[in-house]
Amino acid sequence: MNFIDDPQKSKKMSIWLIRIVVICLVIYLALRYLNMVGTAVSFLANLLEPLIIGCILALVLNVPMRPIEKKLFPDTYRPGLQRLRRPLAILISILAVTGLFIFVVCLIVPELIRSLYVIGEGLVQLANGLAEWGDETALSDTMLGSILETLGLDFSSLQHKVAELVTTSGPELMTSLADMISNIGSAIFNFVVGLVFSIYILYSKEHLKKQAKRLIHAWIPSRAADVTIHVADVASSTFRSFVAGQTIEALILGTMCMVGMMILRIPYASMIGALVGVTALIPIFGALIGALIGAVMILSVDPFKAM
Repeated sequence: MNFIDDPQKSKKMSIWLIRIVVICLVIYLALRYLNMVGTAVSFLANLLEPLIIGCILALVLNVPMRPIEKKLFPDTYRPGLQRLRRPLAILISILAVTGLFIFVVCLIVPELIRSLYVIGEGLVQLANGLAEWGDETALSDTMLGSILETLGLDFSSLQHKVAELVTTSGPELMTSLADMISNIGSAIFNFVVGLVFSIYILYSKEHLKKQAKRLIHAWIPSRAADVTIHVADVASSTFRSFVAGQTIEALILGTMCMVGMMILRIPYASMIGALVGVTALIPIFGALIGALIGAVMILSVDPFKAM
């Protein structure tokens, strides 16, 4: 029996061929108009940025919210308290995460700014000392002067160029500062809108989950839909376990770092321990960030121990 004699097989084959043709056409158009596709994707990403931020915040806040919600009024049968359980869990989760962030910022940032200020003062004093040394000593008679002459560099013209660059870069610096303030304002707005989205997602997560499953089953074949839902469930549970494990690891690393620095009498032990604990939540680069900021803070007090 061939496909022409079997209408069911002929229909399936026609649908399969149409799908193949459409997919090939879409791939060809995407490659043919790659710049336009990139512009459209960038515009869509900027448009959906608050929603993406909201989904990420919902994933993060859902980790502490689940155990908090289970602990709130576990044995009550009052409808009012049952309705109040989830809003309270969301509020406590947001306050806990925000409080931890503010605590670390208030603990680290002022001391980091002071350390950078001390390092800046040291660099200014070093530059002034070099300038005085240059006025008192003929540069051409020194080893540095001979090296510069060998390389074909003129120290005095280099000084004038640096001063001219500092003088002429003022308007550009103001423009860059205005752009930075605008970007910060846009980021704050997107974060606030994303926080609102995350609260809605957390409050109605069961309802949204059912709607997502219906949408997947409506647009994707049954077997592929079941696989997609299973992968999403496994990814969600794995993410929760990862965050919980990463939090425990961060507490252990922060405590060990603080105790070790106290034993070695390295300054800012508690601050850097808290910083290492928080940055350890960032995968891959967290430890490097904590180490660099801690080294800058120690450098202002004892450069040898910063090494």
